[in-house]
Amino acid sequence: MAETSAAVHELRELPERLSEVLLAVLRGYVESGQPIGSRDACEQSGLRVSSATVRGAMSELMELGLLEQPHTSAGRVPTDAAFRLWVDELLHAPGRGQAVPRELARELEGPVGAIEDGLRRAADVLTHVT
Repeated sequence: MAETSAAVHELRELPERLSEVLLAVLRGYVESGQPIGSRDACEQSGLRVSSATVRGAMSELMELGLLEQPHTSAGRVPTDAAFRLWVDELLHAPGRGQAVPRELARELEGPVGAIEDGLRRAADVLTHVT
């Protein structure tokens, strides 16, 4: 799997359009467990842009290592790095107080064996939190 660019340490460092598309893909993927296409991401995010614009944003997010495409005709799926950015945002969002209970935060900090296990664990925690 690709790693995030060294320049992206927090979700808010991304341009607004990219972060909105990434959040739409993350939410859609957590809800469905399926790759998310540009049309679905556009509807999920509420952006008033074309699906072609969303596809462009998805391409940029793939270059940053935050999304990947299982095969050519599939939608995109978030990488473990994208989940990490989302979890960090939930953990440290200003004004949220204790957004994630401490035991869930500890669970996410533990070592991960297989990437799939880490993604599954992160998705379970994010589902619980959101």
